[in-house]
Amino acid sequence: MKKISFSHEREKRFYQGNRVNWWNFNIETHVLTRHCFNSLKEKVQIALTSPTCDQQKIITVSIIHEPGAGGTTLAKHILWEFRTSFKCAMLERLTEHAYDEIYELWKMFETDLNSAKPVLLLADRGSQVDITFSDLCSKINFMYRKKNLNSKIALPVCVLLTCVREEDFAILHEHDHINEDVTVLLRQKLEEKGHINEKEWCVRKYQEIENLEKS
Repeated sequence: MKKISFSHEREKRFYQGNRVNWWNFNIETHVLTRHCFNSLKEKVQIALTSPTCDQQKIITVSIIHEPGAGGTTLAKHILWEFRTSFKCAMLERLTEHAYDEIYELWKMFETDLNSAKPVLLLADRGSQVDITFSDLCSKINFMYRKKNLNSKIALPVCVLLTCVREEDFAILHEHDHINEDVTVLLRQKLEEKGHINEKEWCVRKYQEIENLEKS
């Protein structure tokens, strides 16, 4: 009974508008698997496992989303999916010391840096920053060369999963060249096509929560 009560409480908080909790992903029925989840997962998987040159040791995969569309929840869902295969972390604040922390996390538990796996790092472009993301990438690349690491290290040091809020998708399409290999777009609209009808799923979830409240 306690397990059901705990699960319901966590679910209720999320659907009342609070930020998603890691417990919500642990209980599979809490979070909707978005229509672009598999596409994003594949892009991240490719970034984590594909060789890179010595001058590009940090790869960026982006979620461009309308406000309130669930971009951060989608990004956390991706981190949860990869948590057992790669070291995952969230970048709460982008400081000048971030690259040192990323390097330390990258080499943690590794016996041979020639085969070290990349770190999967979630960064919200709306979070507080002391340096730019471009500066972070430059510092990671510089750190890699400065440490005189073996050039045989082909994989990236870090894959940066970024959430970018965009108010006007029309302007985005008109003026920006989007690299679809490393970008997904998420609108504030529930999809009714595909393997999951998002609108129907949310209606069922609302009814389920209402029934639990009444019981």
